[in-house]
Amino acid sequence: LRHVTDSASAQARAPELARQVERLRSLLPDGKLARRNFADAGAPAVRAACEPVESLLWGIRSEIVRIAGLPGYSDEPFDTFSDALDEVYEVLAATHPEWFNEVFDDSFRMDLDEAYRENTPRATTAS
Repeated sequence: LRHVTDSASAQARAPELARQVERLRSLLPDGKLARRNFADAGAPAVRAACEPVESLLWGIRSEIVRIAGLPGYSDEPFDTFSDALDEVYEVLAATHPEWFNEVFDDSFRMDLDEAYRENTPRATTAS
């Protein structure tokens, strides 16, 4: 995601992003294990495992917001990449439910909206 700076780089990265989505899908737990909480989320071993995942999710969140703010992100050249990014979001929710909602909360939606609005051309009126 860090390499996406415009529509051309987004198009170039879309196939790799799709491959990563498939890789994440392969990590989905068995239905019996999905959405189970840790017995003691505050245990040192659990925290040690969680911190890197949370850090990665925060980095992904930041990159998604940054990309949404790129000029022209709402235009057709970004569509394939945007679709793949939507799939990343969905598969992260499925593979990391323990932390996903803490990172991708309501403030994420607000940050996305703000980034998108900052780079959306506004209609100007002639005086």
